[in-house]
Amino acid sequence: MTEPSKTGKELLKELDSLRKRVAELEQAQLRFRQVEKMLRESEERFRSIFDNSLDAIMLTEPAGGIVAANRAAQELLGMTEEEVRRGGRSGMVVEDEALTAALEARETTGRWRGTLTYRRKDGSTFPVDVSSNVFGGPDGRAMTIVIFRDIAERMRLEEELRLSVRKYRDIFEHVPIGLYQVSPEGRFIRANDHAARILGYDSPEELMDAVTDISTQIYVDPSRRNEVVRLLKEHGSIENFEVEFRHKDGTPVWVSINAKVVSDGQGNVLYHEGISQDITQRKKAENALQESEARFRLFMDNSPTIAWIKDEQGRHVYRSRTCEARFRLRSGDWAGKTDAELWPPEIADRYRKNDLAVIEAGRPVEFIEESVNPDGSLSWWLTSKFPFRVSGKLYVAGIGLDITEQKRAEDEVAVYRERLEDLVKQRTRELEEKTHILEELNAATRVLLRQREEDRKELEGRFVANMKNLILPYAEKLKSTGLDERQKSYLAIMEAHLDEILSPLVKTMQHHHLTPTESQVASLIKDGKPTKEIAAILRVATSSIDTHRKSIRKKLGLKNAKINLEAHLRSINL
Repeated sequence: MTEPSKTGKELLKELDSLRKRVAELEQAQLRFRQVEKMLRESEERFRSIFDNSLDAIMLTEPAGGIVAANRAAQELLGMTEEEVRRGGRSGMVVEDEALTAALEARETTGRWRGTLTYRRKDGSTFPVDVSSNVFGGPDGRAMTIVIFRDIAERMRLEEELRLSVRKYRDIFEHVPIGLYQVSPEGRFIRANDHAARILGYDSPEELMDAVTDISTQIYVDPSRRNEVVRLLKEHGSIENFEVEFRHKDGTPVWVSINAKVVSDGQGNVLYHEGISQDITQRKKAENALQESEARFRLFMDNSPTIAWIKDEQGRHVYRSRTCEARFRLRSGDWAGKTDAELWPPEIADRYRKNDLAVIEAGRPVEFIEESVNPDGSLSWWLTSKFPFRVSGKLYVAGIGLDITEQKRAEDEVAVYRERLEDLVKQRTRELEEKTHILEELNAATRVLLRQREEDRKELEGRFVANMKNLILPYAEKLKSTGLDERQKSYLAIMEAHLDEILSPLVKTMQHHHLTPTESQVASLIKDGKPTKEIAAILRVATSSIDTHRKSIRKKLGLKNAKINLEAHLRSINL
């Protein structure tokens, strides 16, 4: 007896299990491709930085071998990367005491920075500033990264600077900024013409003769002198310290001071040396600006609109009080931060995109933008953004009017339409899902039908064999027995009917004789599948499908006939 074929439900269950396994394999393959892509992008970024760096960079081995050298290193050494690798460290670094000390220090600490002498391909040498760090390579071996820069020009400039220091005394007298030296007791030891003129004196000599106590005669507020002395004592220097001095005629003069302490070898203070600049006009401008800003803030803080200003990098430099109150932000929450640090990504990206559009346009532009309220709800704003410059720096300002209510009303003109669209999309998705399921069922059905067809052919073969071996021989024997006319008539009728039943089955079996694989290929050809798709379905090479096609045509008697195989298979109901 033949084993019963599987039911449709069992086949569908196996098909579903197979589909899940395929989906898992596809997900695993997708994850692998993503990791592979990330690794490739990381390597490309490293190579781009390595090759396009202005500094000369090499990857080396602690023992002196060179693994890679970027273009800047090749150009500096006058060698190709292959020549650099072949020569190694000894081929480009002058072996002297400095190199020995550098290698010892790096072996101890894992890093070193200093000056070495390098050799070009043509034999010429030049000084370089070298930074070298040891790190673990991907295979666990120790590697080093060496960054170096030609400092011949810098050393030349330093030498020129040392020569120029000799001219300091002459420059001290004529430079257009105030230079001075003050004793620890508060008297001018030395001053140039400009320092005297800042305070209203005709000459340094007049200044030094007239001023015997800087604290009381120069500083409008003597406590500021004490502050200067304290800072110099704690830090050894001060920079851009702004203080109000008294002019010779008694009027105030604002001065910016840069000063440092000059001591002897034992740490005793010899004098304070400083630079002074008259910033009175700047202070007046700043005061006027502060008044202007105060008026601006007064207006904006009482306006029903919200306002803000960002720099060219998108960092917030101003928000109106109305804006702070609306979003419950304090200056510490937003100052110096970008939208990406304050808002959800999708909103921040839209803000930045609009800001850049305004910068590119160079004129005011209106947008409708959304924001997130403190309670998590959304609000909509009609914003007007415009670019402007202050002291050469580019900024983008914005003023926003709340249009949430209008937007909500418009969204309610659109709710029904959106619901219909959602329903259409939902129905479309359902139909797509059902279509997908039907496609899978059709595929399963085709598999079942092919299996049934194969089973039918096998049963037909057995039936024909059994008829020939078990029925027809006995019919022949009956003819030789003594049958009456009625029995002979019945036997003839039986033989005629048996021949009628067996003739098409025998004819079909004689013409086909296809293997199971050839039957599958023939069925897919009959369904209109091309060779490439059949190969993908059966997971074999296209050349194998071509071989099966030739065998099927041969068995069907079509080897040299110009007959379409697909049409022929449909015509014989295979």
